[in-house]
Amino acid sequence: MVDREEKSHSRRDFIRASSLAAVAAGMSGTLWAAPQTPQGPGGLISQMVDLTAEDRGRSRGVLYRRPDSSLRVAVIAMHPTGDSTRDWKCIALAERGIPTLGVAGRYASDDAHHIHEELMLDLAAAVRYLKEEHSVRHVILLGHSGGGQLSVMYHTQAITSPPGRIPSTPAGDPPDLNKYKMIPVEGVILSASHPGRSTIFRERLDPSVVDESDPFATDPDLDMYDPKNGFRRPPDSSKYSEDFIKRYRAAQFARMKRLDAKAMALIDEEKSYKKLQEAPDFQKRPLSEQLAIERRATECHWMRITRAHADPRYTDLSLDASDRIVRATGRYQFRPDLGNYSIHFREPQLITPRAFLSSYSTLRTNNWMWDWDPDSGRIQPHNLGQLTLPLLVICGTADESFPGMERSRINLEVARSSDKSIVWIVGADHSYSPSGPKGGAGKQRDEAADKMAEWIKKRFAA
Repeated sequence: MVDREEKSHSRRDFIRASSLAAVAAGMSGTLWAAPQTPQGPGGLISQMVDLTAEDRGRSRGVLYRRPDSSLRVAVIAMHPTGDSTRDWKCIALAERGIPTLGVAGRYASDDAHHIHEELMLDLAAAVRYLKEEHSVRHVILLGHSGGGQLSVMYHTQAITSPPGRIPSTPAGDPPDLNKYKMIPVEGVILSASHPGRSTIFRERLDPSVVDESDPFATDPDLDMYDPKNGFRRPPDSSKYSEDFIKRYRAAQFARMKRLDAKAMALIDEEKSYKKLQEAPDFQKRPLSEQLAIERRATECHWMRITRAHADPRYTDLSLDASDRIVRATGRYQFRPDLGNYSIHFREPQLITPRAFLSSYSTLRTNNWMWDWDPDSGRIQPHNLGQLTLPLLVICGTADESFPGMERSRINLEVARSSDKSIVWIVGADHSYSPSGPKGGAGKQRDEAADKMAEWIKKRFAA
């Protein structure tokens, strides 16, 4: 009988077959590096890298550096589902003399299936590539947005000796991180980083949803987009009462519990049929029963999640006050109330139960940096509470995607690092593009890159 680990490989290989076309065909072994080629206005060397994790998961990266740069210090930029191989921050840091490896993990552009425990092995392969292939002495993880939780989760697992690491996904599946090599890193940059996908997802959930199958079924008393509760049409700022916010947050947690229970029920149902399939008397059953059991033992369930863009911070600018605006129009940013309903908004509208538990369930995920205790309101440090490395927190003051002034301050406060600092990029949105009344001359990206490079060189490049 094929063991659970091998089944997991087969499932993942099938899911990712289409995305692997972008990776050089026929490559084998742990690491492969393409020839180095000059690229970009600064004459940077860009080196394509094929990364194979210890569980045979495939990812890819691009290492950017100046021809005169030493590889004593290097940065890794990775996001759970984003493709960092063309991230402007990688190129900007390389231009400033900091070699940077941008990674596209196995779940790049795949919110529906991504498992954070597996992504730890992709990040481990990237660290191993720099440490063992290039003898890099100091590796700094650059976690932008959701990459922050990924970086901190990796650090906490790398410094934990087996058997103390995470033994399985929240669904009870491989990988067991105790079985794999995870080399520690030397520093972390949290860039516009939120506490974790699970926390942000819960804070975005629309608690006025009364029927998960009907995107318009609404409890008006819990609808932040109802004018009677304080909503105003963007770009005007809304104003919600303290009582409404308190009821709203409690109802969000209740909806999260319902979604978590649904995910677990679907997985438990599948596992119950797998047990029947593996039972000694399975072959004695009529063929029709065997086929029915086999089908139900297959991963075939999806969760549809509607209306998950409803954080009161998006429209009430008095909550976590900053320089941000309420988006009224835009090519990439939806007006919040319309984005909450749009099928084009980037939220996990279709997701597997396993991915939901690993990445979005506040009750079960392993990937959060910190969260609020739902009863006391106090901060639960989680992974970030174990960070003792040099830490830079950097954030734009006009971030409307993840209003981050308060969250960035908490990121700094929760970390146990003795060497930690925070930098504000005035008038910068989530991607450090100019935004809001203080956007000015639009040099926010240059300033952010300068600050990060300066921080790295001061601590590691001597």
